[in-house]
Amino acid sequence: MTNLEIVAVPESEKSVLWDMLQDYIAGLAGYVDAKPVNGAYAYENFDKYWTDGDRFPFWAIGCGERVGFALVWHDREQNIYQMAEFYMRPESRRMNLGTAFARGVIGRFPGRWNIRQIALNTPAVAFWRRALAPYNFTEENFWDHGLERWEQSFAIR
Repeated sequence: MTNLEIVAVPESEKSVLWDMLQDYIAGLAGYVDAKPVNGAYAYENFDKYWTDGDRFPFWAIGCGERVGFALVWHDREQNIYQMAEFYMRPESRRMNLGTAFARGVIGRFPGRWNIRQIALNTPAVAFWRRALAPYNFTEENFWDHGLERWEQSFAIR
C-alpha cells in the first residue's frame, strides 16, 4: 500500500486522536510506568497541539482510513524538532507506511531533529534506525527519568 496522505489533525478530530493516543500509550505501558486513571492515560501536553504554534499533530491516512499519527514539537529554545509521539496501528505495520509517514512528516520541517526511543522497545529502535537511514544520523545512548533511551540526531535541509 503506497497510497498515504499526511494530514494535519483538525481540532474537530481531537477526540479521535485522543482515542488512538490511548492505544499508543497502552502499548508503551510495558516499558514505562503508565497506569490509566478513570480509564484513561494522562498526556500532559495534548491540548497544546491545537493552541501552541510549536506543536503539530498529523494523521497518517492510508486508503481513506486513519492508520497512525505523529505529534511533532519544535523546541524553540534549542531550535530542534522532536517527534514527541509516533504511532502506526498494528494492522498497518510492516507495509512501509510507517517509514513513508515518518519521512514525510520530517520532510515538512527543515532543520535539526532529535528522535528518542526507550531502549527496551527494540522494535521502535529498529524502526527509527531504518526510517532515518537516509539522513546520516548520529546516535546517543543515555538514561532519562530512570529509562535507558536511544536518540538519533540529524538535520534536514
